[in-house]
Amino acid sequence: LESGADAYIIWPIGNRELKARVKAITRLIKNENELIRSKNISAGIIASLQDGFTELDVNGVHLNANQAFLDMTGFSKEDLIGSGPPHPYWPQDQYKKIEASFQKTLKGEFDQFELTFMKKNGKRFPVLVCPSWLKGPDNVVQRYFATIKDITEQKTTKRTLSESIEALKQAQSIAKIGSWWYDPVTQMSSWTDEMFHIFGLDPQPGALPYQEQRKIIHPEDWDRFDAAVTKAVSDGIGYDLELRIKTPRGGIRHINARCEVERGEDHKVNRLIGITQDITEKKHAEKRLNDVLKFNKKIISNSPVGIAIYQADNGQCIAANDAMAELVGATSEQVLSQNFNRIKSWKESGILKAAQIALNEDRTVHHVADVATTYGKKVVVDCHFAPFRSGEEHYLMLTATDITLSSEAEKKIKQSEAKYKSMMESIIDPIFICSTEFLIEYVNPAMAKRLGQDPTGELCHAAIHGLSHKCEECAFAVVPKKRTMC
Repeated sequence: LESGADAYIIWPIGNRELKARVKAITRLIKNENELIRSKNISAGIIASLQDGFTELDVNGVHLNANQAFLDMTGFSKEDLIGSGPPHPYWPQDQYKKIEASFQKTLKGEFDQFELTFMKKNGKRFPVLVCPSWLKGPDNVVQRYFATIKDITEQKTTKRTLSESIEALKQAQSIAKIGSWWYDPVTQMSSWTDEMFHIFGLDPQPGALPYQEQRKIIHPEDWDRFDAAVTKAVSDGIGYDLELRIKTPRGGIRHINARCEVERGEDHKVNRLIGITQDITEKKHAEKRLNDVLKFNKKIISNSPVGIAIYQADNGQCIAANDAMAELVGATSEQVLSQNFNRIKSWKESGILKAAQIALNEDRTVHHVADVATTYGKKVVVDCHFAPFRSGEEHYLMLTATDITLSSEAEKKIKQSEAKYKSMMESIIDPIFICSTEFLIEYVNPAMAKRLGQDPTGELCHAAIHGLSHKCEECAFAVVPKKRTMC
């Protein structure tokens, strides 16, 4: 009784029937304990599954769901247990597809179904559902169950891999770069599609046989290529060659062929891998660039605008045309000897600050300055600083124009305008100036006071006379026709 028994039987038992009953009860209890133990083990296995697990009755009503499935969907057991189809994790627009899979399961047509489920927060995710059933001794279905795997990561990985492969093909096509590998032990090799395209051929499995390549590579370049390949296989030394190839249409293309060597643990050549790039356009571009550089050099040399190029890192002048030398009152050699960080006139006039802003902010900067140059010339200069790069080098270009005369003329115009405006504003009679489109461009203070506002920009007949149409005898209408009116 102390061990938890409900009653006790005195041993030995004398009655045979009682003995039999006790043995039967003992077996029953043992079987029940085994059943409980089995259920506990099953429950433990289900609970420990990394994938989701659900148990349904014959009508598709939820009887159980493991924690992995609850975590996967965001629903609680209370949300799911007792719920029937359509289940809360079925997206409404997926009902037909999921229901069709569900009906197949009810008929015993088991398969893996790739479906879309929905979390409690409405977020969708792809799953792989593997259903089955449990039958009783009478071969009647008692339960349905299924494992559910969230395949978001697999789908993402598959999509990423597919996109990467496609992106590689596109990148190779755009860059005109093909890749290849060769195993000297098995004599097996493979080319990407772009390798065949570069050689003017249609893609095919494997690679173009080596001797077939001899028919395509220019005869003057073949020996150099063959020697490099032989050295790579025998000595494990890679190569980087520029070659010419003959296209099926008879044209000549330029390629850059590169090879690297992979060695095994025994340090023997294990595999050759390489790329081949079509550099025909690059070769043509280099020629065009050289022609353009020569042309630009002539333009810069003969340009009436002063041009100078400085190294961005130290400020040293590396190029200057004659116009720049004339602008500052020096020779080209004197300008080339300058470092803009040490030019006094640049510091005093703000030109140095403009140059530093252009470099620091990597943008074009405009600056006008009244300068007394190092060589004694006084000039008003209109400067434009433009930073640029050539390869790894960083430069600053200065274009400068002498605007001394125009600056003086502009000052005189502004002085005249100021005098004219002062005169107009001192007149006590109302005055306004109108454009040929009858728009008021100016009113003096007397006219503004008379109207009670500044009507600049308005139609004169509306602002002055309050009319919706032009005056019948408008003085401004006849002025363009060179008539006078009092």
